[in-house]
This record gives sequence, C-alpha cells and structure tokens, in this order.
Amino acid sequence: MNRSAIIILLLISVAFYAGCKKNKLPTTADLSVTCVALEGHTVDLSDLRAELHTTATYESLKYHFQIKGTAVTSTGQLKDIEPGRYFLVVWKDNDSNQKFSKGDFFGFYPHALNLKAGDNTSLTVEMYIIE
Repeated sequence: MNRSAIIILLLISVAFYAGCKKNKLPTTADLSVTCVALEGHTVDLSDLRAELHTTATYESLKYHFQIKGTAVTSTGQLKDIEPGRYFLVVWKDNDSNQKFSKGDFFGFYPHALNLKAGDNTSLTVEMYIIE
C-alpha cells in the first residue's frame, strides 16, 4: 500500500470516529432549578441546598447541589443525573441541625420528576418559612 492510500484511510477513520462520537445518544439528564419566595413570605434565597430523593418522604437522598443567587432569587443546576423518578426538595438549614425544622426555609416541587436520558428540565420552586 502506498503512502497516500494510508493517509487517506487514516483520515477516513478519524472522520468516522468523530462522527460516531457526535451522534452518541445521551445517557443522563440535566436539571435547572430557580427558587423564588412564596407570595407573602420573605426568605433569604442566597444559599440553598437542593436534593433529589427517590421517595416522597425525602429519606432517600440520591443527589444534592447548591442553589446560589441573591436574597430575592437563586438558580442552581445539576448535570449528569441518572434517569429515574425523583422528588425535589430545596431548603436552607438556618439552625444548622441537619433536619427540616422551625425557622428553616423550605420548598419542593409538587410532582415526581420522571427524568429520561437526554432531558434538560427547568423548574421553579416557591420557598417559604417552616413555622
């Protein structure tokens, strides 16, 4: 085989490999969350923790991520989530006791999230004070 044939085969192989990577099907999902205060409530939204649980009782934590922003609105994003059914809760542990308690800021998405591979979901969560 001559040198130009080898170079042509190499270029075809590289182009084929690059094309295969470009068409690779996604295997994970992405989630963006924006938090706002529930009407009539004043909460500091500057540093929140978002959690994805596999049960509605929030006892089975699978993922967590930070939601940052201002006291008025915050946004966070989690990428590469394994497809599945999740329940979203967002909170700020104001008394640092590592559990939901009076005085903490709390919000949740009211429906289960059924995330599929390739999903890029954006949600808004209303936050309020636990009384």
